[in-house]
Amino acid sequence: MADPINASIPDCLKAMQAPQITKWPYEFPLSRPIDDGQETTAVLILQEPTAKEVFRFGLLTGLAEDQVRGLVGQLAGIAPPLLDKIAGADIIALSVRLNRFFSQAAA
Repeated sequence: MADPINASIPDCLKAMQAPQITKWPYEFPLSRPIDDGQETTAVLILQEPTAKEVFRFGLLTGLAEDQVRGLVGQLAGIAPPLLDKIAGADIIALSVRLNRFFSQAAA
């Protein structure tokens, strides 16, 4: 039987129910591991952004699509070619959490 409560919640509101970043370093489990030929990564461990990263990536007004790749790579210590192997749904979920973190910090 379908869940009548969740069925009535628009998709944009469901995204707001996603887990939040509440402590650093933040561990984000990948839906499928990524491999660089030497090691396999199943969990991204992101360090807390510093003021340097906030300024470097222009995060004072929030997180935009074109900032995600560089920021996640920097915070997780992962080269962009390896970052590109992450499942699309994973990078979207992680960017939603990061965006929420920066939005709450600005509030």
